[in-house]
Amino acid sequence: MEKIYRRFDERGDIRHFSSKISSLKKHKTYHVFVLILSLVFTLTFTNSQGQNFNSVTGIHDWPIDESWVEPGAPPTTITGNRTIRIVAGSEIYLLGNLTISGKVDLIIDGVLIVEGSIKGQGNAEINIVSTGILITTGPFQSSGAAYSINNSGNIVDISGSIGPNNGPFNINNSGFGINYTNNFPTSVAGVQPLINALNNPIIFEILSRRGLLSQILPIDLLSFTASAGEEDILVKWSTATETNNDFFILEKSRDGRDFELVTYLDGAGNSKDVIQYEYTDTRPYAGTSYYRLTQTDFDGTSETFPLITVSLKTDPMASLRVASVYPNAFSDVFTLQYFSPEDNPVEFKLHNLKGELVYQTTYPSHKGFNEFRFTEGAILQGEIFVIQLIQGAQHSGPVKLLKR
Repeated sequence: MEKIYRRFDERGDIRHFSSKISSLKKHKTYHVFVLILSLVFTLTFTNSQGQNFNSVTGIHDWPIDESWVEPGAPPTTITGNRTIRIVAGSEIYLLGNLTISGKVDLIIDGVLIVEGSIKGQGNAEINIVSTGILITTGPFQSSGAAYSINNSGNIVDISGSIGPNNGPFNINNSGFGINYTNNFPTSVAGVQPLINALNNPIIFEILSRRGLLSQILPIDLLSFTASAGEEDILVKWSTATETNNDFFILEKSRDGRDFELVTYLDGAGNSKDVIQYEYTDTRPYAGTSYYRLTQTDFDGTSETFPLITVSLKTDPMASLRVASVYPNAFSDVFTLQYFSPEDNPVEFKLHNLKGELVYQTTYPSHKGFNEFRFTEGAILQGEIFVIQLIQGAQHSGPVKLLKR
């Protein structure tokens, strides 16, 4: 009987290259041959459960039977001469370490998340295609013969390191980037800070859904809100954890593009407790305002969070009003900030608790935000005073002022 050659392609199919099989049907040996061939085919796949898997679809944890085309859950150590493909649109999550050994070709068209390390041995390859995303929280490791990482998509290495058990690597990057924290070979093209990965909305959503953002961001932001009062805006935010958090910058904008500084607030440094922050913007814009929050580490690394919007129904420029007085309490000097609805002088009056006028002056003012510096506190007798502004027929509301 003529020899019959066969090979396994990437799907595990058996292909025959003999054109003479039909002639076997003329002999009794044909039925015996079919029986033997069927047994070989059955044994190959029965004994390969958890080993000869080739492709994966859907969104699953790593070892789940139904996530793989061939039956049987895959092991976390993959050996042998085989190709494994995570197809586009699929997302596979592994809690633990992954080892690939021998001539294994791991092709990532979809998303693979390994909450652990990835170790390569022998001549194994990891190929991330243009649609692929590989996320790992542990280091890349290697032992034995060199293995290759070929990236045409995205690698997010949260641990950001090579080793321990370092061995030879071939790292080729032609994709969107390799995002890392430290110790990643910076000679590789496209290597960039880990925080840049969050600019990709798909990666941001995956990390957020999988609870991995806290391993990347120096703070875990719980909330960021703004609410409008009659004449001011109250901005609040809270953090669940903070790591090396130096300070916050709060900014605002009329159009969401050009921003001006509102305030700086110190961060907590390191904390695992929920912390609430707030600031009242006494100089809000009329109409819609955009607020932006930026967090900065002690090493200068910063992260800017998505914008929030708020609308002030009243026009803060439409009436004479005190915006702020600081410091309050004061010793000899304080600064008064106020809004003027027109380009005319404003009369400044200071009364004591008996209603007696203890200080009066007129200050030139323009329409909008103004500032007046009081330096004559030494002449004031008492501890509590009331400030009032007058401009024509308009009077500001009274503001209490304390003297030390």
